[in-house]
Amino acid sequence: MATTHPTNDQLGNSTGVYRAGMSVWMTLVSGTVFALLGSYGLVALLASGTRLAKGNPLLLPLIGLGVGVAFLVIGYIQARQNIQVFDQGFTYIKAGATRVIRWDEVESVQQQIVLQRVYFIPVATLYTYNIRTIRGETLKLNNSVGKVAQLGALIQSETFKRLMPQAIESYNGGGTLQYGKLSINQVGISNGKETVAWAQVKGVQISNGFIAVKKEGKWLTWANVSVAQTPNFFIFLALVDRIVGVQR
Repeated sequence: MATTHPTNDQLGNSTGVYRAGMSVWMTLVSGTVFALLGSYGLVALLASGTRLAKGNPLLLPLIGLGVGVAFLVIGYIQARQNIQVFDQGFTYIKAGATRVIRWDEVESVQQQIVLQRVYFIPVATLYTYNIRTIRGETLKLNNSVGKVAQLGALIQSETFKRLMPQAIESYNGGGTLQYGKLSINQVGISNGKETVAWAQVKGVQISNGFIAVKKEGKWLTWANVSVAQTPNFFIFLALVDRIVGVQR
């Protein structure tokens, strides 16, 4: 059976547009440099009468040219992406194809934030947001999108408004909510092997991209799970904060 997707006019008013980020232009510049250097080296070697052979210096400019072309193709595709946000969802355009996602169709959002260092000096922050819809479709957003951190926070905020009431209703009704390797219900929190009653939870802390759960009477951390492996981490965090509090 065909799936009917909402059109732009069903999403309400436009509230913002996000286009290609700086990393895309860096990819294009790098591709241009590699392609030019590879082409120059190839022409120079051919003009000198060098022939292609294994271990031949002609291979180096060929590799450079190939890398440059690959970077240019990737950069060109990424440069054409466009995300327009509306009251009720957003559209994602890439390479001429348009995807429409409503806020109430988002099943989960997974985030990964990595601080990149060179010789212990922070040089960049890499953001990745994996979005999954109730139709099973997935969409990955990263630094190829300009202001991706702002966009990711917006997507989480809009989906929070719709998913949090559902989570509270399920929890109050005795249901179990799964968040990656961790699950929670009125009894307590489980890591898949053991369930710890809420009264035995000494503390839940978010540190360096990990969820650390401590159990009363235990010196070591009972569970240590990556935020990046936890779908709807922001919902999990809000629920646990309501139950036992979260140390930040």
